[in-house]
Amino acid sequence: MALLAVRRGAGNAAVVQMLRRAGHPGAQAPVQRSTVPGVLGSSGRPLDEAVRTDMESRLGADFSDVRVHDDAAARRSAAEIGARAYTSGNHVVLGDGGGDRHTLAHELTHVIQQRQGPVAGTDHGDGLRISDPADRFEREAEANAHRALSGRPATTPAAVPVQRGVHEGTVQRARSAENVQDVWTNRHWEQEAGDLPAVSAGPPGNGRNLTVILKDVANQLLTELAAQSAEDGQKQLRMFRTMTDEEADAILEWQGAGKREGTESWLRGNQGDPQITKKYHRAKEEPDSAVGAMPVKKHLGDWDQAYDYYARNHKQHFETARRAPNSRVVGGPAVRVLEFTLKKGAHKRLFDPDYMALSGDTGAPAALRKIHGAQNRQFPTGSGNEGSLTGYVGMKLEDIGDFSLSLGSNTEATQLLFQLFVQDVRDVTKRAGHRWNDETQEY
Repeated sequence: MALLAVRRGAGNAAVVQMLRRAGHPGAQAPVQRSTVPGVLGSSGRPLDEAVRTDMESRLGADFSDVRVHDDAAARRSAAEIGARAYTSGNHVVLGDGGGDRHTLAHELTHVIQQRQGPVAGTDHGDGLRISDPADRFEREAEANAHRALSGRPATTPAAVPVQRGVHEGTVQRARSAENVQDVWTNRHWEQEAGDLPAVSAGPPGNGRNLTVILKDVANQLLTELAAQSAEDGQKQLRMFRTMTDEEADAILEWQGAGKREGTESWLRGNQGDPQITKKYHRAKEEPDSAVGAMPVKKHLGDWDQAYDYYARNHKQHFETARRAPNSRVVGGPAVRVLEFTLKKGAHKRLFDPDYMALSGDTGAPAALRKIHGAQNRQFPTGSGNEGSLTGYVGMKLEDIGDFSLSLGSNTEATQLLFQLFVQDVRDVTKRAGHRWNDETQEY
């Protein structure tokens, strides 16, 4: 994972990108009296000559200034932030389990990225800014390491993406090869599909109404998810949506009322009832009901998509909206960002023809058709414009990020289906909002 550390007295904040240890959730709370700055302030050692020559050839960059830290202090600092390895500027710190060639190639890609400009991250205290393992810098570092070590040309320094509007001084957390957030990339699905024969998209699919979800789909999915979650080592996929205050408040109120757990319990207790739809509507209307669909709408995506939409939308609104006495924006059409964490292993069922509709003939949609077509299973086709299909989670190709997931506008059947995958929802607007500078009044 990538981590940015602010080294006092070192001028501009230094970027630290770090690779998580397997099974470690990463640093979530502010780090107090971190040992990271001390390690980064030490001299380290140059790359071994043979290793440097090999990596320069594979990655197409000069690493003569890179300093490696792999002593006991380095390992302690990596453990402190839940990292197998991390990078800040030209300093690569290797923790326990971080001495392999793949990890080094990943971290050296972070060196290249940081030479080109700032990277994204969230302030975790004590001068540390930590990147999200789902951001595109981490995806590119992981992909570049795979390319470099497989003998294919690695991404050249000029091609490494630099995210627009990123705050300098971010701590980036690099992702491990097993990171579940890879499923947000076309590359992941194309690698899974390999050389399987192409499968054409079918005609527009027939949606499923609420009764079908209640009677036939919900119990099957809950059973599958329970079995998937029970398997060892299951990961949890995260997705994000930028939305209005009204939508965010409604979703958080839904969660606070216990409706995720309450609805699942109600569904299990009413399976097989021929009047289940009528009873569901009655249950929703009861006083203090814990039954009902999550009021989420339209598209969800990875962090980069959510932040890009937040930044563009919020800045445009700031330039035109009325101000409060303290000069901050009042209201806004899309000023909140929520994070949706799926149940353990739920992504393995989400990207399945039973629950997903596809729109698009390239990238992940084409690859998924190939993967499941080999088993004589066909995805329903979502709408060409929004990618949605009632009663399914839709997939739509995007310009920012590779694709998004589409729920439509106010389709209760789709909302109910989606919520069965979800374990937790939380407000992460602060992670996007820190990019707005109140002093300069700009991003």
